[in-house]
Amino acid sequence: MVFEVKRYAVLPKKIKASLKKLAHECFFARMSKKERKENKDEYCGKGYAHFLAIEKGNVISSVELFKRNIRYKGKNISLGGLGGVCTTKKRRNRGIATLLMKKGMDDFKKQKFDIAFLGTNIKNPKLVRLYNNIGFVVMKQPRVSTGKSGKRYVEKDGMIAPIKSRSKLNLILKSKEILDIGLGGIWKWSLN
Repeated sequence: MVFEVKRYAVLPKKIKASLKKLAHECFFARMSKKERKENKDEYCGKGYAHFLAIEKGNVISSVELFKRNIRYKGKNISLGGLGGVCTTKKRRNRGIATLLMKKGMDDFKKQKFDIAFLGTNIKNPKLVRLYNNIGFVVMKQPRVSTGKSGKRYVEKDGMIAPIKSRSKLNLILKSKEILDIGLGGIWKWSLN
């Protein structure tokens, strides 16, 4: 299997169309209309870059990168987010998404973020192991975010990893206080 890994700050039209097909396969094909509408509200954040694996002009795996500045327990925290982590069914379990996530984490180091965040199904041991291998640990407390409509979403789906500040990571891990990641929801690829 030969593919190339590319980082995009702005997606070319052809690549964007291919990425939408992948997102439909990974996230949206199983959703009802109501779930898609809620998804569009909750996951309204805009990323600053994508790492994509491209094979024969088609996106076969993706990771979107996000950034936010938040306050938690009186501390300013620069937060990098990984979202839209997905790989086409034909190419799963080959380490492609892991490679893209590691590139994303390297990008976060260059940006000098304090910590990284991602939302996932923390009840799925396979996903938790995958993200543990990249440095993420499960948060005990919920996270809250605000959708485009102003609705607040509370989920227990967060994992965080140190980038520049282990002390800020530990501040969150040792607390029971909800982590508010602000406007834009957690970072999953959306059809926005």
